[in-house]
Amino acid sequence: MALYKLCPHCGRRVLIGEKCDCKAVQEIEAAKQKRYDQVKRDRQAKKFYSSVRWQAMRNEVMAAAYGLDEVDWNIGQATKGNVIHHIVPLRENPDRALDPYNLICLSAETHSYIHKLYNSNQKAEIQKQLFLLAEKRIKRHLR
Repeated sequence: MALYKLCPHCGRRVLIGEKCDCKAVQEIEAAKQKRYDQVKRDRQAKKFYSSVRWQAMRNEVMAAAYGLDEVDWNIGQATKGNVIHHIVPLRENPDRALDPYNLICLSAETHSYIHKLYNSNQKAEIQKQLFLLAEKRIKRHLR
């Protein structure tokens, strides 16, 4: 049985864990992204994430992961992925920016959780596990 919640902006019924696609939610998300770009993201990273090469690689990884969070999928859950995460951050190694073995599809929740683990001295172990998931995706996609 599916569980639902009501969108606080338009009142429509939405599956729990999903976001409503109403205009108000889209505007809020766009404002958050704009604020992040202005305050946190550096200019070089912004230029990279706007590039055609990044968009093509992002789409390729997303398609190979079937649009699902690869961490959740590995444990038998189907969660929509909407973030492509650099396992080794772009700042640390820009040479791996477009390396499919360094990219993994995640949900926003899993992405936040991984960054918390990165900051809690578990980075090397988490990266090792994420590299294995990326490798599995690539092998599955090449079949």
